Amino acid sequence: MQIALIAGFFSSIFALMCFVFLPSKYGDSIFGVTVESAQNRLMNLLTPEDIQEKLEIIDKEPKKVLLNALTYGLLFGLIGTLATFKKLGGLSIMVGIILALLGLVLGRIAAEQEYSKWQAKVFEGVPTLVNFFPAFLEVPGITPREALALTLPFLSEPLKSEMWSALDVIQREGKAKKAMNNFAKRLKHPCIDALAIRLASAWDAKVTPDLFDDLMDQIEHLKREAASKKTAVNTAFLALVGVIGCVALLSEFGLPAYKFITSKFIGF
Repeated sequence: MQIALIAGFFSSIFALMCFVFLPSKYGDSIFGVTVESAQNRLMNLLTPEDIQEKLEIIDKEPKKVLLNALTYGLLFGLIGTLATFKKLGGLSIMVGIILALLGLVLGRIAAEQEYSKWQAKVFEGVPTLVNFFPAFLEVPGITPREALALTLPFLSEPLKSEMWSALDVIQREGKAKKAMNNFAKRLKHPCIDALAIRLASAWDAKVTPDLFDDLMDQIEHLKREAASKKTAVNTAFLALVGVIGCVALLSEFGLPAYKFITSKFIGF
């Protein structure tokens, strides 16, 4: 009788594990679906659709970025809990949770700043593009496609790669407007939108050297924006690291000091 009960118990456990973990003919296992659902919820929370789109533009996997953010959070939380456990006891768990949340925020900021840094690097090459492209078009017999191809070697990355992609679309499909629209959508900036429109117009009308003259003020602003983005990245990280440091100091010295002062006050 006991053997039958034990066999039935283990058989039930085995059947339950097969049901939960093994995929069926209709799709993934319950465990797999649950994990994927939780992963998608976390991804939407930490990396919304707009951030996911930006990450895909710069060839970063959103799932990998999510994993990095979780790693930051768990690492900060674990360090905070272990560092304060001796002095705070159970309260160290709260410190760990706070530091874990700050770590997740740090991971999210890092994801957003990856696109900003890429965007700033593209902006740095725009002045070269607006100087060389019209100059090559002034040469008799040079077509807009040839002028763009001649301009590419003078451009810095990643603008060079973006223009290569646009030129490839133009060569294969002959659709300059489509190529430049794709370029503008990836950069997500009003000045780049205007720049793309003028580049596309070179295939439809005769271009003069003053093609980009009305954009020069905006292009100067782009140069300043590229420099400010680099500074903003460093400032954001320093600010968040400072907050994490303050939380750590408060948990390490502030709470024990508060307990000491209140105990003395009550003692009097």
